[in-house]
Amino acid sequence: MLAALRRRVPHSVLDVYHFFLARLAAFIYRYPSEDLIVIGVTGTNGKTTTSYLIAKALEAAGEKVGCTTTAILKVGEKEWLNGTKMTMPGRFFLQKMLRSMVDTGCKYAVIETSSQGLIQSRHIGIAYDVAVFTNLTPEHIEAHGGFEAYKEAKAILFQHVAVRGHKRLKGIEIPKVFVLNQSIQTTTQPKGKMSRLIGIAAQVLRGYIRMSTILPRKGRMWSSKDHTVICRFLERIMLIMRWRRWRWRKYLAFLPGRH
Repeated sequence: MLAALRRRVPHSVLDVYHFFLARLAAFIYRYPSEDLIVIGVTGTNGKTTTSYLIAKALEAAGEKVGCTTTAILKVGEKEWLNGTKMTMPGRFFLQKMLRSMVDTGCKYAVIETSSQGLIQSRHIGIAYDVAVFTNLTPEHIEAHGGFEAYKEAKAILFQHVAVRGHKRLKGIEIPKVFVLNQSIQTTTQPKGKMSRLIGIAAQVLRGYIRMSTILPRKGRMWSSKDHTVICRFLERIMLIMRWRRWRWRKYLAFLPGRH
């Protein structure tokens, strides 16, 4: 019944409906994302794993983090399975989660952001600071009417981040950061699986050594350079995830989501 009604309603009307609900949800929960550093992760594959890795990396650095993914919902130390069966939950649910993160004292929120959620304006009212792009393949395009429309839907997140002004938390301006996986497609890799694995591992090791020197310590504030280094480190993690068809992927089975 509901599906049939949606087919009869013009898309322009649905767009206004989705936009209004998103604005209303943000208003009701008092725009919680304005008090968080919000990281959005989009792409075709690896969004869940990447989101969870980012949350755990920040947590290991001593930060309090909230996270919404297809598999896991997280507010501070509390984690539970996502029972909504939605990659990007509805507007009111998502804003309520963000408000819980603020009330719990979280500094970061990591949101797995789907293309379906973007075209339904679920990102409206969320002040993203970092946008992470994993990859793009011709999947899940039925709901978008084609691959080109699917690509345009993914770009909505980056347009949303770009047009928003910088937020300030405790007097510190939060930089805008884009982490794109494009370099993986253009970088020439050594021939042979073992050679490629060694090369990738070396990149991650260099990134880890560099990152370990700038992790936040007591009495030290993060700088925009720190954010950039960590984002590059996470980009190298995604490089490893690209080889998900290798036999050694079974060793990552403990991570939630798709690998």
